[in-house]
Amino acid sequence: MAGRAQISGELVPVVRRLSRDFQALRAVARLRILAALAAGESNVVDLSVALRISQPLLSWHLKELRLTGFVHSRRLGREVLYQVVPARFSVLMTDLEALLGFSFAEASLPAASILSGEVEA
Repeated sequence: MAGRAQISGELVPVVRRLSRDFQALRAVARLRILAALAAGESNVVDLSVALRISQPLLSWHLKELRLTGFVHSRRLGREVLYQVVPARFSVLMTDLEALLGFSFAEASLPAASILSGEVEA
């Protein structure tokens, strides 16, 4: 049989976390939500209007982002405010570096020519 890449035992939890994280980030709507929240915390009503996403669908996406730790929520009176958790993205980058075996900060990566066209949803 052809040589199949094996993941060392210490990387198994890293691969599982990365798989879960990328599942949470795979939806275009979730990336749009994160981009909107990068400007500052917001509630579901304002996000729904800004992103033109129905409130029930937006709430579902926010729940998924919250469960994986990319978004934090806090109650202020009757409304719930959501914000991005920057430290969570540091964990994602650390896991990627561990898996790939190099530091993004130290690597000089060429510009990705494959991204010159439009990105499809």
